This record gives sequence, C-alpha cells and structure tokens, in this order.
Amino acid sequence: MNIRKKFEYISPPQMEEHYTEAIGDEEENSRVFDDFDKNKDSKLTWEEYSGRLREHVRELIRTDNVEERDRFDENGKPLSLEEEIEKTLETTFERDKKRFDYSDGDGDDSLTPDEFIYFSHPEYNLRAVYGLAADLIKVLDEDGDNQLKDEEFVKYYKDHMERMSSGNQ
Repeated sequence: MNIRKKFEYISPPQMEEHYTEAIGDEEENSRVFDDFDKNKDSKLTWEEYSGRLREHVRELIRTDNVEERDRFDENGKPLSLEEEIEKTLETTFERDKKRFDYSDGDGDDSLTPDEFIYFSHPEYNLRAVYGLAADLIKVLDEDGDNQLKDEEFVKYYKDHMERMSSGNQ
C-alpha cells in the first residue's frame, strides 16, 4: 500500500473535519487559553491550569443536583461535596499533568497557546501519543516485560466491560 492510500485509510474526511474544528478554531482556543492564563503572560503554568480547573470542577459539581449524587467511597457511603470534588480532581490531575508535560515542547514548565492546543488535543501531539501509549502499557502489562500481549489487553477489556455493565466505571 502506498503512502497516499495509507493516509486515506487512516485520515478519512471525518478526521479532517475534527482537526479543523479542534485546531482550526483559533478564536475558541484563544478564549479557553485566556480563561486559564490568569496573569495574562501568554504562558500557562501547571499552577494556573490546575487552579482554574479546580474552580471549574467546583462550579460544575455544585450546580449538579445534590440529591442525585452517584459517587461513593469504597464502603458504599456517599461522598460529601468536597470529597466528590477532590476525588474527581485526583483522577483528572493525574491524567492532565502527564498531558501537560508531554505538551510542553520547549521544557519551560509552561504552555504557550500553541502547546495548549496540543494539550487540549493530544491526539495531534506525537510526543503525547507515544507517552500515553507507554503509560497504558505500564498499566496493562501484568508480567512486567514492558510488552502488551493480546491476553493482557483482552483481560483488561473484559474487566472494563464488566465494570461498565455493572455500573462501576
């Protein structure tokens, strides 16, 4: 298969449309970046990002219907509002910090507006894709040989599907 055919195979029109919407909307990307860049120096630090995200999660959870909480601790006890916020942020921060670091192309511990686009859309950041793949292999590699075998992946997939069907996502 020649390179043009491969490109057509892996890059259908829907992918081009997604790229145009995700990367091409400079006004929206700029608005989101500016919302996080508190000191307006065109450099987004992890502290600025995580601080604004914390505010955003608090806003979202507080406006949610408190009676319909579906987050519980390991003993089945409903989480308080603060516990729910912290649990949500713990998972999010762990994932986002890795993406943040992968997107920091110049290694200055901050993101420029262009680097922020790659942070927001890691599927277009080759460094992030490789890093996320390596992280995934570490998580799924049960025998520690740094390779993901079919049976390890299938086991993960089956376990994941069981959790999804039982409501324990």
